[in-house]
Amino acid sequence: MKIVQEETAYIQKQDAIQIIHMERANASLMAQIVEFSGGHFYCNGGEDRFEFMKVGGEDVIRWLNSQEWILDYSEVKDMTEKEAVELGQSLADKKNNLARKFNNMNKAERKENYGKIYDQCENLMGKMHQLADYIHYLRGDIDFQFPAEIEPPVRNLKKGAKKSGIIGRIRSLFSK
Repeated sequence: MKIVQEETAYIQKQDAIQIIHMERANASLMAQIVEFSGGHFYCNGGEDRFEFMKVGGEDVIRWLNSQEWILDYSEVKDMTEKEAVELGQSLADKKNNLARKFNNMNKAERKENYGKIYDQCENLMGKMHQLADYIHYLRGDIDFQFPAEIEPPVRNLKKGAKKSGIIGRIRSLFSK
């Protein structure tokens, strides 16, 4: 998840790691993210992956704003859990529509469009994973440590969501 303000931004460690390891940004932007964070984005795979790192610089903020695969806090902060689940369902529907579109293509069209459609599906899945984490945060199943100057959303703190790994959590939220 990203939280973008005028001169600074915050991203969760898990997203910073994906940016670096999956080379989702050019080398200059990746270097700026690493430098601004002081290189402190080691993640042990537990709850620390939800910690927010402060990043900055005009180029980094402009780039973050253009990355639709990273869930934007400003999009979801005022949503109810039900609205967030509906958003997740719409993302799942978009992904399924892309898959249907691909499956209906002939062999030449598939070859030509594979990379583009694959990237779109991966981006939607990434956003769905982040949204699933956010919904589980709202339910009180996991915790995010929001930066001090950011007002966290209201949580309903109902326990009981299935916790059978990330796939199970996503499936428990989005039926399609």
